[in-house]
Amino acid sequence: MTVPGWPPTQRGPVPVYPSPEPPYPYQSNAYRRNSYPTQDHQARRRYGPYPNVALATGLGGPSVSYFRPEPDWRPSWGFFQLMAFRGARSASVMIKPDWDDEQLLRELSKTYNQLRSWRRVFSLKTFRYVHLASPSCIPVHQADANYVYPQFARYATESTSMSNNMRIRYYLRHPRALQGKTEFMQYLTRDTRYGVMYLERWDPYRISLLISVPVLATMVFSILWAYFTGNISDAFTIGSYMVTAYSTFLVLIGILNWVEF
Repeated sequence: MTVPGWPPTQRGPVPVYPSPEPPYPYQSNAYRRNSYPTQDHQARRRYGPYPNVALATGLGGPSVSYFRPEPDWRPSWGFFQLMAFRGARSASVMIKPDWDDEQLLRELSKTYNQLRSWRRVFSLKTFRYVHLASPSCIPVHQADANYVYPQFARYATESTSMSNNMRIRYYLRHPRALQGKTEFMQYLTRDTRYGVMYLERWDPYRISLLISVPVLATMVFSILWAYFTGNISDAFTIGSYMVTAYSTFLVLIGILNWVEF
């Protein structure tokens, strides 16, 4: 038996392998399911990986990933009643057929302030995002019915992110960005059984202001008292009492902000 030597004296042709293709860029499941088919490529969406503005802002609801706005949309209704909820309070937004998204967002912002009423001056919470309300709690074709507290129309495949919340807050602060568009109009007027719910979050600016200003004012008061009276002990005793009383007041405000009005 002959053992071949190493390295071999005669080598065969070196195999040529195809170069690896660059990795595919990440695409969400919603993007792959709902891409716009074209002749030989996939068109880029207007809102990045989102097929519509409702999905981009986290409104939620059934078949939101499959919703496609019509370019020449003409509503057949004379007016549309959209219910808006904040906590246990509700109001109706009468949408006119000649509105665009700018007018709709202005009305939604105005309705939110109306639902907060005078308590918005003392509230430590601010707007977070808008979500679609479940139809299971909203009567159908009962415009004058007493609406009850709704629940989210969120499905297992849906979730809201910080980017979704920031988009809807931006649009409500700058409704002119959607002037002439009707994507919100088409999505929110698809079904009379659905409404919108305003969700809130703690406002860090109001909380910081509410805590820092009285504490600094108490310190200034104690220093001035000690300067003019010469009694440092009494000055800071009074200051400590004021801080303790104010802390109790803050706890009461926090409890009241957890109560649904």
